[in-house]
Amino acid sequence: MGDQGPPAAFRYRPIAQTLQARNRTEALEQVVNEDNADRVQASVICEGANGPVTPAADAVLEDKGVLVLPDVLANAGGVVVSYFEWVQGLQEYFWKEDEVNAKLSDIVLRAFEETWSTRERYATSMRTAAYGLAVQRVAEDAKRALYVVNAEVGRLALTPGRPVGGNPFGYPRGFREGWG
Repeated sequence: MGDQGPPAAFRYRPIAQTLQARNRTEALEQVVNEDNADRVQASVICEGANGPVTPAADAVLEDKGVLVLPDVLANAGGVVVSYFEWVQGLQEYFWKEDEVNAKLSDIVLRAFEETWSTRERYATSMRTAAYGLAVQRVAEDAKRALYVVNAEVGRLALTPGRPVGGNPFGYPRGFREGWG
């Protein structure tokens, strides 16, 4: 009586098997494309590689009702843990594994829930929802990071602020002309 592993519904099945292909192709980019997307038998694809599903295949899978968890969401955990390692190195204070896992779980679950909510709100794919959230966050950060030039006391200092004189880049009038 040995370990039989998880129930069949939870077993990982490489995309090659899902497509009934001969080669092991689950880690390649663009392996699911418009030529084979209609043969995918899975109800969910979690992209463990970078870009295994092409945009054309995305559309076919969406029409079939296949949920694609995009690589930017599925691979986020590795990026987050790399960030944690960097922070710990800077602080010279290292967290226990259960702390790392708890922090990672909070971030990854929040990212998934926000993406799922955006998907439902806009009736779009998980990929489009994830990209939309990413662009929105970059735009919000760019707004917060707008700087105007403060040329007080003969030195150049950057201070947070709003665009000056209607210039969307935040430069005072004449600023750009004076810099080569």
